[in-house]
Amino acid sequence: MRPEDLKCGSKKGKRNAVESGANLSLEELVRNERNAPDMDSVHAQNVMRLGTRYNHSDGKGASASGLDEEDAVDMRLYRDAKDRLTERAFVQSSERQMLKSRMQWDTAMQRCWFCMKSESFKKHLMIAMGEYAYVALPSTATIVPGQCIIAPMEHLASTTAADENTVAEIERFKKALRSMWAALGSAVVFLETTMDPAKKRHTVIECVPVPLQLEPDVPMYFKQGLVECDEEWATHKKIIDTTGKGLQRSIPPQFAYFHVEWSNGGYGHIIEDAAQFPKDFGVDILSGILEVDPRRYGKYHASFDAEKDRVRDFLATWQPFDWTQELDGGEYAT
Repeated sequence: MRPEDLKCGSKKGKRNAVESGANLSLEELVRNERNAPDMDSVHAQNVMRLGTRYNHSDGKGASASGLDEEDAVDMRLYRDAKDRLTERAFVQSSERQMLKSRMQWDTAMQRCWFCMKSESFKKHLMIAMGEYAYVALPSTATIVPGQCIIAPMEHLASTTAADENTVAEIERFKKALRSMWAALGSAVVFLETTMDPAKKRHTVIECVPVPLQLEPDVPMYFKQGLVECDEEWATHKKIIDTTGKGLQRSIPPQFAYFHVEWSNGGYGHIIEDAAQFPKDFGVDILSGILEVDPRRYGKYHASFDAEKDRVRDFLATWQPFDWTQELDGGEYAT
């Protein structure tokens, strides 16, 4: 807000007020009005802030200076803290906010289970490492043997925010896992749940094997589950068919979403209220298809040696399909 905009008779102020709201819809105007601070409350806050320094009127229609009250109104009392900021103070405030966000980001990565430089990362669960993504066994309970994860190397909140190289490598890992499970008479379903991109949690894709004869049931079960889930007044489509288009061309990167993918198709769903969307939605649906207990009821207390055994068993099946052997240092120890 500029000083000239505070003058009651300023043509420039009137023009700015008209132009700023000219292109807004009725819903946006209502929302702005609801979110805008009330002038009376702002005035009261400023009076309390000034305390004894507040030079109020005499209550009889005239100010202490003898001017008419309407002419003597100090418009500064109706400006909130953000409007009172000088340009320098605004820059300093923005820099402090950026520093705070950076510190939160660094803390999140230091504690992240999926960042390889994090103290929480379990290196012994690694299966295959590419240049932009990797495959590992989960450090939590699974619903079936052979369940694994694909994760980007970079700390990304979603695969929709990944660059082309990362997406291409993730797809290459998916293709290899499909080939591996097909050789064993099974299919594999890929699940990704991004609850709140703003919190910058490291995204992972859960890879769950299912018997080949049950794969045709996957679209039907997930379609029914997505129609019944989430908010009653959701504004987005319940189901976004990602078949052929892929996830990146179906859902914008800043959106929270759930995505399920099978051998020849996939469904996406934009999560509008994370509090109403089950965190284990995808795994719970698969638990119903496979007729196994949901993951949240399982207890996981595997020892280090037991986890190493799981990795060794998985690698024995995975090695013929592991394309990372082509990379420098990707050879298996003999």
